Parts: sequence; C-alpha cells; structure tokens
Amino acid sequence: MFKNNAHRTQSGTQRLRAGLIFLALALVLGSAGQVTPAVAAPAAIRVRMEGVLEAKIPPDPICAGQKYDIPARLANNEYVRDQDTVGEVSLLTSEPISGINIRAWSGDESIASIQPPNPIAGWDVENDLPGETSFTMKALKAGYTTLNFRATYNGETKGPTHGITVKECSYRVTMSYSVQQSGPGYFSILFSDALDVLINREGEIYKGTDVLDSTRIASVAGCDFSASGYEHPTSFTGTPVASPHGDEIQLTIEYGPGTHTDYVSCPNGGGGGTEDPKPSDYLETSMTFPTSGGTKSFPVNFAYWSGQMLITLTPVESSAQ
Repeated sequence: MFKNNAHRTQSGTQRLRAGLIFLALALVLGSAGQVTPAVAAPAAIRVRMEGVLEAKIPPDPICAGQKYDIPARLANNEYVRDQDTVGEVSLLTSEPISGINIRAWSGDESIASIQPPNPIAGWDVENDLPGETSFTMKALKAGYTTLNFRATYNGETKGPTHGITVKECSYRVTMSYSVQQSGPGYFSILFSDALDVLINREGEIYKGTDVLDSTRIASVAGCDFSASGYEHPTSFTGTPVASPHGDEIQLTIEYGPGTHTDYVSCPNGGGGGTEDPKPSDYLETSMTFPTSGGTKSFPVNFAYWSGQMLITLTPVESSAQ
C-alpha cells in the first residue's frame, strides 16, 4: 500500500512540474511575439533671435594699469534644443550683421574706460573676424564697475551689461633651465629648479628680485667631482608695451654677479678653480608675453653646453603669495 501511494505521489509531482514548465514556456514565447511600443524622440525646436549683441569680456583677473581688447559682435542667431530640455541650447547658425552702430560705456570712468564709444559693426580686419568690431578697455584702478553695450536693430535697442572687478595685480614669474655637455669619459649637467618670484606693480611697471640657484653635477671617468656656488641675485622688470596684437608685457631679466668653485680629484692628483660666470651669456634676458601671461621656452646653446630654458608669466592678485 505504501508503495502505491508513493508511486501516485511521485507521478503527481512530475505532472505538476511539467505543467509549470509548459506555463513558463508559454509566457516566454508569448512575450517574445509582442512588439515594444517605440518611444518617440523628443522633438527639437528651433529659436531664431534677431540682432543678438555679444561682447567678450576678458577673464579674471582684470588688472589695474592694463589694457584689454573686447571684441563685440551683432548677429542673427538660430538655436536648437530638445522640446523637453530646459536650459542648455546649441547654436546652429550665426549670421553677422555689419554696418550697425554699437555703443559702449563704462559705469564708472574712474575705474575703467572703454574706447571708441561708437564703432560700426563690420569686418574686424586685424583679427579676421566677420561682423565684429573691437573696443579697448583700460583698467585704471581697483574697484567694481559695469561695461555696457547697446545696438539698435530693427527698431529695438538692446545689448548686454557686464559687471567687472578691477584688481590690483602682480605677476608671478617662474623660471627653470637645464644645460649639459659631454665628451670622452666626461658628462656634466647644470640646472636650476623653478625659480618662483612675484613682481609687483610700481607705478606703470612691475619689479621683483630673487636668487637664481643652480646645481652642477659632473661625472669624470676615474675621478671625483664637486661643485659649489652657482648663486646669482636676479632682478625682473615687467614693462607694458604696445604691439600690433595689443598690449604686452616686456619682461627683462638681469643676472647679478656670483661665483662658483669646481674641483676634480683623481688618483694621480686633482685641481679646480673659482670663476665668475655670467648667466646672461647663455640665458635669455628679454622676452614679451600677452598681458594675460603665458609660457615660453628658449634653446640654450653656449660653447659646448646645450639645453633649454622655460619661463612662465602669470597674472595674480597682489594678495596671492
């Protein structure tokens, strides 16, 4: 009796499992035949704006005593964005408009002035930009003011107002170099880690001093080499100058006197001496940068030495250390 009951129970369990498997297959096959409804992409909408006036304000810091070019442009612009998107839009087309008077003025002429007051929008020949004109802003002293730009197009006067903060600035100068020479059984390298100095404004120019501290390492076959000295007081002068591309900073470097001693000790004897080197014989003494700063590199080739010099000029607020 127990065997028959067990057999019936086992058979019932198998039928139940088969039924569940069939139901699962039916659900899978049924859903595979269904087509998922397509979700329509958000419709893009286009917006055309007539007579958009734009002025490119220089980035911070805006430094007292400096001049800045401000290009301005009047154009018919077409933008596109997704219908459901709020905020960001993409510029599709921009058609510059020439022959329109653009007015510009400063809210406080004692802090910043802007010239010319009424140029005509057209082709900016100097920068080869269609539809643009250029203003020159002179930052006079530290403080806050506004720069206002207006144009009348299709009977409507409009344009942006930008707030600017003029700051009393310094320039940070960093300088490094590395030169080397070699020969049979001999190799030498002379280098300076980054010299870092602030040059502060004194009237119309910038001045600062530091010490150019160099290191010399040499390898002489079978001998020991040692060096000391290689320290030169160095002064920096930054002078604003006009150029065809706008105002620049002429950076002048003067290397003061210094001495160094080199000594070679070999199994059969040794010797050395003290010299008064002149870094101006192999390092640059004058270069120009945009008022916004930048980095320049210069090759160094002097006697049997060769290498590279790197100088960076960065405008910073005077309080920065």
